[in-house]
Amino acid sequence: LCVFALVYMVINWFPQGRKCTQKAEAFGKRNLLLVLLSLVSLSYIPTISYAVSVFMCRTYTCPAGTKFNPYADRPESSFDTSESRYCDPCAFNASTTPTCGRNVSLAYTYCPEYSESRSWRRPDITCADEATGYFYTAAALVLIIYMFGIPLLFLRVIQYLTGNVVNNARIGLVNEDEDANDVWVRQMAAIQPVASSLYDPFRLTRRYYTLVQLVHRLMITFTITVAAAYSRAAVVFVLILHAAVGAILVVAKPYVTQAEQVLALMLAVCNTLNAVYAIAVWRDSTIPSYTAYIFLILNGFIPAVGVLIGHIIARRYRNKKANEAEHARAVRQVRELEAKKEAGGDGAASASPAGAAVSTGYAGEPTSPSRHHYLVQEVTAADLDEEENEPFDDYYDSSDDPWAEDGSDDQTEEVDEETKRKVKKLMEMRRRHNERQQQVFDQHSTGTMNKAFMTMGVFFILALGIAFLGLMRTAESDFLVGSHEDGRGPGTVFAGYKTWDEFTAHCCCFQQTTPSPDFSIAERWSCANGKTVERGRVDKSGVSGLPIRSICSTSFNDQCTVTDTVTGVVVLTCPVGAPALSQTNALAQKLFW
Repeated sequence: LCVFALVYMVINWFPQGRKCTQKAEAFGKRNLLLVLLSLVSLSYIPTISYAVSVFMCRTYTCPAGTKFNPYADRPESSFDTSESRYCDPCAFNASTTPTCGRNVSLAYTYCPEYSESRSWRRPDITCADEATGYFYTAAALVLIIYMFGIPLLFLRVIQYLTGNVVNNARIGLVNEDEDANDVWVRQMAAIQPVASSLYDPFRLTRRYYTLVQLVHRLMITFTITVAAAYSRAAVVFVLILHAAVGAILVVAKPYVTQAEQVLALMLAVCNTLNAVYAIAVWRDSTIPSYTAYIFLILNGFIPAVGVLIGHIIARRYRNKKANEAEHARAVRQVRELEAKKEAGGDGAASASPAGAAVSTGYAGEPTSPSRHHYLVQEVTAADLDEEENEPFDDYYDSSDDPWAEDGSDDQTEEVDEETKRKVKKLMEMRRRHNERQQQVFDQHSTGTMNKAFMTMGVFFILALGIAFLGLMRTAESDFLVGSHEDGRGPGTVFAGYKTWDEFTAHCCCFQQTTPSPDFSIAERWSCANGKTVERGRVDKSGVSGLPIRSICSTSFNDQCTVTDTVTGVVVLTCPVGAPALSQTNALAQKLFW
């Protein structure tokens, strides 16, 4: 933080630096909420999954004569708690530790019957100490935020923003000859608030489909995290959920553009096929090896195409068509104004999307039945007759001009220059009007989201503080690992004893049948004080410490010794030129002796 403050101060010494920081701050203010919404969407499933897993505990048991191993290698998606995986037989080696090996009863003394409630996902975390209550409370707060706070926030923002769109466009009440969804699309192209991504891809009557997606994610998460732990048949329910989403897409057709609709359906089909593949694996069916590669390609290709086409190409095409329709509508309204003027009327029309004049200015909090903020601006034929000091051509590029050379046939009808000028003026007035509308919408919606995120932030900080208290109250584990970079003191390496000789005098050793994922060969020392130390002897990459000391041996080769230094770190010391040094590397000499 201090380095960041120093860099910020140095940058602001220079005029160009100050300009850059001002631009960065402005960019952050414009896009911060959009980034927060994206982060919430991306973190929804993993956060809920992790919080739910905190509550999932299982009693692990090991019979007398075996030792529980919380670090046993287990696939990420597995919920196996069997004795064959987590209970190492205490087969003490008589040749290396004679006292332990010859006294069979020590196997039952040093390895008594074991039973304890531990995390289903993380067996190295106990559920039986004082800290568990703190972790439960913190996880519950996070679940409340994600399961209720986030959907409620999305609902309120969608209600407010889309309510204003419907209110200002008078959808269904005006322009009866025009499809309501076309009016909706035109409004989406004209006014795009910060949070428009919550409803912009969807049709008018399906604008709350984002909430349906949240419910779908929530059900999938609970099924995979909770139900799958009790029965592998839960994957069938996952198949049903994905198939149901596909059916909803076919029946409801929530997306505006056909391209987005097809891509969403393809993604639902891909998820359904994934569930079918998982069921086949569960049933131990014979599956060709190349099938996994096909599914890997599909799961990467379809989402990538969806982002490219659904959110970039399709949206630009949709906005372009909406702008063309708005130009055609402006031509019609200018002609209507001219006709009314020639007939003797005042020729009033509105710059609001509906074309209905209400009043001029910001209406603030309107009275019932509408509870939305909205802006309206009355436009008359006289307004369009006035000449402007600046040409409106500057606000359009050739692709937006309805009379461009490459325009479509239905937009390039013969129109006199005066009508063109009035149409461009009307379009510019609407653009400015829409900008003011968008500012009002953004001000209100960002205020709502700011308050919501600050409130949720308080809950997150509270949850973090409670979890930190839990960590402080967590009891020291009796299952230690003496071959990791951290924890190199005698409390871990010697299981609380002061020297190697004292450690070997009170502990018995056996080779592990299920080493931790970090090691390919490991030994475990079960001690009289109830602690157990796992020592990796060969890691997954083949780095071996066996030339220094053989498996479970109480003595070192080549007169090497281990001592506790003044810094509290246990280190290996060997005579200069000892063969053990030339046969091992620095990592083995540090960790795997």
